[in-house]
Amino acid sequence: MNQATLKCLQVTKTYGGLVALDCVDLEVQAGEVFGIIGPNGAGKTTLFDVISGVSTTSSGTLTFEGRDITRLPASQIAVIGLQRTFQTPVTFSDLSVRDNVMVGGYFGGNDQIARNSDLRAQKIEDVLKLCGLQDVGSKMAGQLPVIGRKQLMIATALVSEPTLLMLDEPMGGLNAEEREFILKLLGDLNRSGMTLLIIEHVMSALLSIADRLLILDYGKVIFEGPAKEALEDPKVVQAYFGAEAEILRS
Repeated sequence: MNQATLKCLQVTKTYGGLVALDCVDLEVQAGEVFGIIGPNGAGKTTLFDVISGVSTTSSGTLTFEGRDITRLPASQIAVIGLQRTFQTPVTFSDLSVRDNVMVGGYFGGNDQIARNSDLRAQKIEDVLKLCGLQDVGSKMAGQLPVIGRKQLMIATALVSEPTLLMLDEPMGGLNAEEREFILKLLGDLNRSGMTLLIIEHVMSALLSIADRLLILDYGKVIFEGPAKEALEDPKVVQAYFGAEAEILRS
């Protein structure tokens, strides 16, 4: 069995009287693709926020590669090899695509890349090519279509060479051809050894790549296990899949 790279133990997040996450346990193995799904408002992005340091837990602990990250800020978590993307692509619209990736490298804290200008330039070009952006490196990020902004956000996360990449709805709002591109990119990253933690509503796409799923409902875990088994769990079908479960089984 692979070593766990990320562990969440009894992670709880409250906002006043609202319990957004309720004693969530999660263990992601090194090298796997782990999906997180659930209805809108289930707590998926909140879980990403506390893992990545965007917000802090109300209680519970988080460890990454054996290190306690429960109270670390996002800047420190990014430096130790955990990067994330956001549901709505976040870019510096008035900077070029290439410069956006460079900023990502500095935030990710890869000192070797930051100190060596030749290495940095080559790494940026490698990441642009990997993400299909090699022909638009000089274009302003604000001019990119939705798929381009999603590619760019992934590129800015990859430039610092993370070991765990968290993606919040990477295929949301894309057409079938664009989803295939993202799926291939994620598959290539995983085959290279990168661990992926993915929130996604496009279930056919997620089921084609995920090893395991965690399903949240009102902040509680209602399922964790192999992706295909989720389609057979009555609680999961009732809470999330509904009639779509039969289609996804076929």
